[in-house]
Amino acid sequence: KEYSDKYNYVLCPHSAVGVSAIHQTKNVSPNTVCLATAHEGKFPDAVNKAVDPLPEPPAELKKLWSMEMRRSFSPNDTKKVQDLVEAKIEERIRSEGGGGVGGAKGDSVRQIKRAVVAAAIVGALAVGVQAFLRTRRA
Repeated sequence: KEYSDKYNYVLCPHSAVGVSAIHQTKNVSPNTVCLATAHEGKFPDAVNKAVDPLPEPPAELKKLWSMEMRRSFSPNDTKKVQDLVEAKIEERIRSEGGGGVGGAKGDSVRQIKRAVVAAAIVGALAVGVQAFLRTRRA
């Protein structure tokens, strides 16, 4: 709510935790960057507890609510998760006639894989910051 009021930008719950963690370290400067992890429209129930009324979600996001849910399960092992993500990317490329995600081929597929790894690293860093802050408070 505070971020929405101050900057007219609604954070998703996960991004709000990251922004809060940055502020709690008292290490914020004009050069501080905090990456948003998702669109707030994916979490209307949680966001509505802080922001009312909710902004209208984009049409593309509205479509998600009527789509079939797909799930994949993997052991808690970095290599196995990476293999699963790569297999899903390859599966998607094959199912779309070699066009891949957004027409991705060759180098683009490698870029997608790098983006997935980068997202995992950002997520791990966020978890690490949270753990660090918990130990400082204890």
